Amino acid sequence: MEALNGKVAIITGANQGIGLAIAQRLAEQGVAIGMGSNKAEELRQAAEEIRAAGGRVVAVPVDVRNPTDIEDLVKQTLEAFGTIDIVINNAGVTYFGGVQQCTETEWDNTLNINVKGYFLLTKAVLPTLIEKKGGHIINMSSIWGKKGSATMVAYSTSKFAIEGFTQSLIDEVKPHGIKVTSVVLDKVDTPFRDNMTEFVNFSEEQKQRMLTADDVADSVMFALTSSPRSLPSSIHLDAYLWK
Repeated sequence: MEALNGKVAIITGANQGIGLAIAQRLAEQGVAIGMGSNKAEELRQAAEEIRAAGGRVVAVPVDVRNPTDIEDLVKQTLEAFGTIDIVINNAGVTYFGGVQQCTETEWDNTLNINVKGYFLLTKAVLPTLIEKKGGHIINMSSIWGKKGSATMVAYSTSKFAIEGFTQSLIDEVKPHGIKVTSVVLDKVDTPFRDNMTEFVNFSEEQKQRMLTADDVADSVMFALTSSPRSLPSSIHLDAYLWK
């Protein structure tokens, strides 16, 4: 298994939920982290928690739709820690509705955050990974990138795009020794659904049967510590207790 101690990761959407759980787990393994989020105060608090536990982090407010913000996140991470080994494309948004309900603003926002954001961060970090001839890019995806959703058309479209992006990127960067993994999720209990609470709510009993952010972090750790000979190109994580 590949040791993580001393490596450097960059994570978007690191202020809460899955992004924060991954950041905490990596910090425990001695990984220094560049944390990005558009929620500056939540990001500051999350970074302070990790530092209090002995972790090394730099926290940068970032709108993943903005190339200048992305470049600043990468620049500050490199200035603080000297390199980048791991990229966690995690920041995302979702809205409820099919084609008739989805507004143009919601459509643009979903595709710009969920797809363009992944593209921009990957593009900004690739020169560093190519120069060092190694690294690992993790793209957080969804079951709705494998099958369509009549009630989340923009989100489903964005995740189908991420599946294509991941597969294309694997072929592009393999000659440089860089791994790429898609983590496909279904039914995770996080604040991610905040934009849909007016339409969809789950009981506490249902939430107990969902995956947790820590469950997702477990799978990310598995991918990052896999043998140099193996590539977990796609990890599909089901909520096993869901009925």
